[in-house]
Amino acid sequence: MNMESNAFEDLERDKRRYEEALRILGNRSTTVFTLVLLPERLPIEETHSAIKGLRKLNIPVQALVENQCILPEVIEGNRFLASRAKLQARYMEEIDTRFGDLVRLRLPLLDRDVSDLSTLRKVGEMLYGE
Repeated sequence: MNMESNAFEDLERDKRRYEEALRILGNRSTTVFTLVLLPERLPIEETHSAIKGLRKLNIPVQALVENQCILPEVIEGNRFLASRAKLQARYMEEIDTRFGDLVRLRLPLLDRDVSDLSTLRKVGEMLYGE
């Protein structure tokens, strides 16, 4: 192993940066860690796993955002959307049960991607108000 003389110093610097990042992410008074998931089976399991992993690092997850929830008022006789909404409702109940100790917010399924500033602001207003 041919390591330069400052390689160990670089490793020590990286270790300090890593530890500082963990300290900041684990501080509830300065950091809120929020996960985003869809009301579907796999994202629920991935979220559960992520929360467990972050907990091992002493990083508390404080909130969840359930994204792309189909609202009843947009179904308008569409059997596919009605079926998906019914399935989502079961998963939303499971999310409420499994993650009941976390703040949970729901965002509706939008008619376009959040890929521009105006749509991002719209989502921000939905989550946090004006």
